[in-house]
Amino acid sequence: MTTRKDNRIRSEAYDWIVELADGNTTQEKRVAFEHWYAVKAHAEVFDQVQARLDIAGALDTDVLEKLRQPLTAWERMRHGIGHWHGPLARWPLAVAAVAAVFLAAVVMGLLVFQAPRAHIHETDIAEIRDIVLKDGSKVTLGGGSRISVIYSRRDRQVMLLAGEAFFDVTEDSTWPFIVQADGTRVRVVGTRFGVRRGPSGLRVAVEQGVVEVSREVSPARETAPIKSDGPEETEEPQKAILTAGEKIVSGDADPLSQEQIEKVSSPPSAWREGRLIYSDASFSDIIADINRYYAGQLVIISDDLRVMRFTSILRIDQLDQFIEDLPSYLPVELIRQGKNRILIRSLSRKSDTNTGPKSD
Repeated sequence: MTTRKDNRIRSEAYDWIVELADGNTTQEKRVAFEHWYAVKAHAEVFDQVQARLDIAGALDTDVLEKLRQPLTAWERMRHGIGHWHGPLARWPLAVAAVAAVFLAAVVMGLLVFQAPRAHIHETDIAEIRDIVLKDGSKVTLGGGSRISVIYSRRDRQVMLLAGEAFFDVTEDSTWPFIVQADGTRVRVVGTRFGVRRGPSGLRVAVEQGVVEVSREVSPARETAPIKSDGPEETEEPQKAILTAGEKIVSGDADPLSQEQIEKVSSPPSAWREGRLIYSDASFSDIIADINRYYAGQLVIISDDLRVMRFTSILRIDQLDQFIEDLPSYLPVELIRQGKNRILIRSLSRKSDTNTGPKSD
């Protein structure tokens, strides 16, 4: 039996399909969709609706908008047919026939626009996977990573939901390629670059071509009190333009600007060859990366450790040895919890810059 809750979820699913089909969906809307889709009941209904549309063919956005409401109304009428008697009982049947003809016309008429569908790609711990997108662009996902891909007539959009990815984008000046994560937007036409999420923020490093990195609103302004007097101030999006051999970290600490751009000390795709290379990186970022390639889980429980800086080269196939050797060159204690969980506790309150081990 169809409930009001079922009707509401299906109605919301059609709303999201219409929204995503527009091709001009805002970053906030996409984040809201990911949160909505994360609910199992929502995901099941959305996939069912999308599957029907895939079978039926391409549906015009306007048709979807009109079709959504009559279907819900028809379900309510269908459940009420059994309570009608006499000549009036034939009226719902007539309406049903008209609705069936209308739906058949929509399906057979097909059909102007294919509503874009989100495709999820993800990797397990320590897994590195190459993915070829439908436009020929290539994505390499690092361990424990996840992306959502939506292609529309307006642009090619990817949301980095977890971990890191390296992109080799097929050039098309009329079809921008956009990567979004942590409130940051990376826009390119055709280039090779890497994007990584971490405790310090979103790291973007360019190997070839030009990349525009932007934030719509600075984190400080989002939490700042609104002034009651005078006209409302609008802040221009923060932007930085990166070229080959440059990197930037878009975090919550500072506004995004050209002054934050640095030269890369290693190829952005080095991890694809089994090496994690760091230059003046925070210990928290390093441990976050290791957790995506290590079978267990490392947890930093001392604040002074998180902000320590390191320059180091780690081999992914030797992470077990690196972890075992930590107490030999850092004032730390490893506390094992169960088989796979290790707590890292500082034995010193000192937080100077440190140089970690280099393994070749």
